[in-house]
Parts: sequence; C-alpha cells; structure tokens
Amino acid sequence: MPDPALQVVSLFDKAKNAVAAWLDGIGPDFAARETSPGSQAKLYSWRLAEFREGLKARLVLPLDFPATPAQVYISKELCLVLPHVEEDGRVCHSIRPKPGDYDSPAHAVGDVLTDFQRFVDACRDADWVDKEFQSERTAYWIRYSDAVRVRHQLNTPRKIRAAVGSFEGYVDGDLALYRRQPPSKRANIALATVGTVDANVLSHRHGWARGVYQKGHTLFVRMPDEARWTPNTWARSFGELQLLIEGWTGQEVELSKWLKDKQDGKEHSYLIVLIQGPATFGYYILPPPVPGLTEPNAVPVNVERVDADWGLARDHQLPILHNRRSKRVLLLGCGSLGSPIAELLARAGAGYLSLVDMQTFKPENTSRHVLGYSSTDNFKAVELALKLRKEVPGLKVDGRAAIASNFVEVAVSEKQFDLVIDCTGESAVRVLLGRLAEGLLANTPVAMAWAEPMCAAGHLVWLNAGDSWPQSDPADVAVNIAKWNADTAVRLPACGVSFHPYGASDIWQIAAFCCERLLSHIDGAQGSSTVWTWTRGTKFFEELGEVAPEKWSS
Repeated sequence: MPDPALQVVSLFDKAKNAVAAWLDGIGPDFAARETSPGSQAKLYSWRLAEFREGLKARLVLPLDFPATPAQVYISKELCLVLPHVEEDGRVCHSIRPKPGDYDSPAHAVGDVLTDFQRFVDACRDADWVDKEFQSERTAYWIRYSDAVRVRHQLNTPRKIRAAVGSFEGYVDGDLALYRRQPPSKRANIALATVGTVDANVLSHRHGWARGVYQKGHTLFVRMPDEARWTPNTWARSFGELQLLIEGWTGQEVELSKWLKDKQDGKEHSYLIVLIQGPATFGYYILPPPVPGLTEPNAVPVNVERVDADWGLARDHQLPILHNRRSKRVLLLGCGSLGSPIAELLARAGAGYLSLVDMQTFKPENTSRHVLGYSSTDNFKAVELALKLRKEVPGLKVDGRAAIASNFVEVAVSEKQFDLVIDCTGESAVRVLLGRLAEGLLANTPVAMAWAEPMCAAGHLVWLNAGDSWPQSDPADVAVNIAKWNADTAVRLPACGVSFHPYGASDIWQIAAFCCERLLSHIDGAQGSSTVWTWTRGTKFFEELGEVAPEKWSS
C-alpha cells in the first residue's frame, strides 16, 4: 500500500508540473522561470512581464499548491504605498482554493493572474487606493507601527491595551505599565483606561500585572467618522499629531500643554489613543532628543481594545449587550449544569451574577465541570466567581458558599435580582421558590433547570413574575421523560454516594439549550410561563441495556 504522505506530495508535484508545462509553453515573453541561486535547479516561480510601466511581479507556487493558491509578489517597497501588499511584497488576492484545482491547476493559476490584473488596474485610481486603505485601516496601522518600532528600535511597550469606555470628544485616562527587571528597560505590557478607572486594578484583575508597575497618563480622543486614516493622513511627528487633535477637539486640546500639565517631577509614560468607530490607533510619547530644543517623539503604536463592548460583542448590536449588562442574576447551584450556564451567561454579557453553592470541587468533578484541578477542595461558587471575574470583562460577580434554600430565605431581598435561576436539581429548592413566588419573589421571574440521569434529557422551566411552581413538585410526573430504575446510578463505597455516568459534552449540550432560552427572555421576549425539554433520540435509550428506564418518551 503506498505511503499516504508520498501520495499527497505526488498530487502537489503533479499540479505544479502541469502549471510549469503551461507557463513554459507560453514562453519567456510572458513568464520566465527562475532558477535556484548557484545552481540550474528550476524553481516553481516565474518572473512575469510588466503589468504596467515599472511594476515587476513574480508568480510563485507554494509547496502545497493547489491546496494553497498561487501567490504573486511585487516590490516590498510598495507595502503601505499600495493596498493589499504585505511586508514581503506578497499581494493579497481574493482567490480561494476550489475542488477542481487539482484537475485544472493551470486554470487555478489563471484565476490568480486575472485577479492580479484587476488589482493593477484598480491601483491606477488614487481614490480607490485611499478607500482600500481606509476600509482596512487597523491592519495597515499595525503594519506601519510595527515597522517603525523595528526600524528605529524604539523603547515602546510590547503590548498596549485599552479599555475604552463611553465618552464624548476627548477624556483623560489612566495608564499602567509593567516593566521587566533590568537590564531590559522596555515595558512588557501597558493598559490604558478611560476616566477614573484604575488601570493597575484592572490589570491585576485580568492577570496582566506582571513586572514593575509604573503609572502613566492617557489622552483619549474620538476622531470624526468622516476622517480618513491612511498612509497619506497619518501624523508622522508630534507637531502633526498636535494639529490633528486640535482640529478634532475644536482647539480645546493642545497636546504640548496637556503633556506639561501632567508632569510632576516623577517619571511617567504618556499615551495618546485615537478612536474611530471600533478602531483604535495609538501614539506613545517619548521625551524629546534635546529637551527644550526639539519636540517629543510621537511613536505610532498598535492599541488593542479590551473593553467589554469589544471583547463580548465587537461593537455589534450593542443595545442588546448593554441591556444584558444591566441585569442582576442569582444562580443557585454551581455543579455540572449550573457552572456552564453561569459561564455562558457571563460571556453573553450578563452584568451581575451572584453564585450560590455549598459544595467544594472534587477531582472526580473534572470531567463534567468548568473548573479543574487547581480548584480542588475549594468552594465551587467562590472558585467559579474568581474564574469568571478574571476572564470576562465588565462582569460583576460574587460567589457564596451557602445552602441555596437558606441563602434565598435569609439573604435575598425583594426586587434585588432581575432573575433567579435554580440549577440545584433539588425538589426542596423548587418547592421553596414556588412558595416565595407569592411573596419575596413576586416581582421576579424564576427559572429552574435540571438534567435527567446520564443526560438523557434536560429541562428548563420558565416562570413569569407572579407565577409559581406547584407545591406538589411535578417534575417527575409531568416533566421528566423517563421513569428510571433505582440501580441506574453507579454506587461508590461510601454512605449514599453514587453518580450517573456522563461527561462535559453531554451536560453542556443541555446548558447551551437552557442558556439560549434564558437569554431570549433576558433580551425581552414575551410569553407565558412554560417548560422546554431537550431529549436524546430513540437509539440512545434502546442502547442503554439493563439501565434503561422502565418507560420513556422522546
């Protein structure tokens, strides 16, 4: 049997040889094949005839052509002169590999050359060039700022992040830098925050505060929506940046004065963050080479957004996100179902979560829980809250090691929460919440979620404010799809200890099912109180064998 690896290589070689025969047949007036330096070995690359006066191009077939399409290279000096040209001169084309490319590789190359010809023709239009730079302005700014830093070996932070909040026009902000120990003087990371938000506190929250802390200052400026930000308009000096900011702020901000006002005799760093829609562009201000005689150095830098609007929604459909962030949710039970529901709600933008669970995390929970070994013997609710607080921006979350029923009865006040979710799976908690629906929780919707043994089915009960769960707790007789045998659970050698076998992929399907419906109501969907059920197919129950339920319906 042929070696599969050799078979794949032969497919690539066959396709490239077919292209070589086609191009060599056309002749050198169109494409002259290149040879390896110092030898006569022919490469899978060709020098192409000039597509326009002075523009020289090379066609290259990648090693895995046609799985990766042919590439066209022009002078790398045209990077940031023409759009869609990488630092090495490669032109980013729009051709994607197609199933028929292995059978018609020459046609695949022809598509690339046709696309390149369209690119060359379009570049004759200066307005098209400018619009292309503007439409992908973030990518070009990153390329430009990286090139400036490498070329001049400038002492700017390796990573600069910004939590951009809501403001109009311009606003001062904080800056936290974390420098590596000497001999390196370059900061490893910097975080800028808007207004009074403490950048150092936020950095510690998300685990970014690594190194020696230095405080700095940030100026955030919103650019007009109509302003072009392209290689032709970038500020390339402190003076040019100052003129732009004066124009955008109606002469209210003079950058040199802003710098002077921030100086207090201590060593600080200064960052300017320009914002246009979802895009951010930065200038890191370095001291003037000759103080008093030369202006400061405004170094272009890439600024990565880390605020909740960007991290959770990429600025898309923000009214939905902002509505979710206003909601206060109490979640009872942080086990294998409650913990993924909590995480899904947090990552979907829920603004405040209060998590309650009395149990500690055990190693054997790992296969079905969002926590892991680092949380062993710690309270689930507390550990989950710590994890979500670190990983999800803008979230307010607390974890309480408490018995769910006691916590609701003692610690919850009327109208404290916008939604109560019970994930304990305990009849006693469901009955208590049913009673409280006529008093403490009369104005609060309640949801109850649980899974049947082996995750054969999952259920979500939604109760509108004022509706209550029957005191008979009809979960088994009116909701669950199966009547399970007593020996379904796997017994362990301890008093009353057993478990149902299932894993994360099983229970998280139910968690996602429940969370989708919870978010629909959080987002404002109207409807009557109801029960939703997710269930396995018939084959699942048929294959359970001796642990199959006495009766079931799917």
